[in-house]
Parts: sequence; C-alpha cells; structure tokens
Amino acid sequence: MTTRDGAGGTTEQTLLAKVVVPLDALKLLTEVVASVAMMHRTTQEEQTKRAHIEAQVLVKIEAVSSMREVLIDYLARSFDERRGLFDELFSRLGEAAEVRDVKMAASILGGIVEIARSNPLGDLAELSTIADLLGKDGAEWKI
Repeated sequence: MTTRDGAGGTTEQTLLAKVVVPLDALKLLTEVVASVAMMHRTTQEEQTKRAHIEAQVLVKIEAVSSMREVLIDYLARSFDERRGLFDELFSRLGEAAEVRDVKMAASILGGIVEIARSNPLGDLAELSTIADLLGKDGAEWKI
C-alpha cells in the first residue's frame, strides 16, 4: 500500500530517500578515507624516493671529492717531479756549456724539450674514460 506524504511524494519514496542518503554518505565517506590513505601512502613513498636520491647524491659528491683529492695530489707530485727534472737538466746544461760539450748540451736540450712536451695527465686515461668511470658504481681507482 502506497500512501502520499505531505511533500507530494509517496511514503516509499520518502523512505528510500532516507535510506539511500545515509548509504551514499557512508560510501562517500569511505571513498574520502581511502583517497586520504592513498595520498598519505603516496606521500610517504615519494619522500622515501627523495631520501634515497639525496643519499645517492651525497655518495656521488663524496666520490667526486675523493677523486678530486687524488687527482690534485697526483698533479702536485707530477709537477714537483717535473720541476725537479727541469732543475736538474738545466743545471747539467750549464755544466755542459761550461766545459763546451756540444753533444752533451744537445742531448740535455732534447730531454728538456721532451719533458716540456709531455702532459702530466698522460699517465691517466683519457678524460672521457674518467668521466665514464665516475658514473659507474663500484669503480675502483688505483694510482
């Protein structure tokens, strides 16, 4: 039996509206809670990813810093060695000039020119190879 309510609808429609609205509200609330939970989970995952990336950046910075120190030390020793060689060769060149030994002077000048032409980085691989190694995890450097 259907009766009319005061709003122009049937009693069944009014009862359905009262039942459906709370169910829709519960469903909507459930969706909101699920969305917030997903947002929280995604935020946590992204923060974890950022922390991991930041840790990797710090490791790479430390590796580059260490390699920089090794390279600077190598260059300092190399240039010190070259300076010592030049000092010694020019001293011997002076001695050869004093005794007027042309063959010895020519030989010493050849040594000076050869050292001047050599690159202190010549013992290292090409710079592109060094750059490739910088990008490899676990690359081992021996000098």
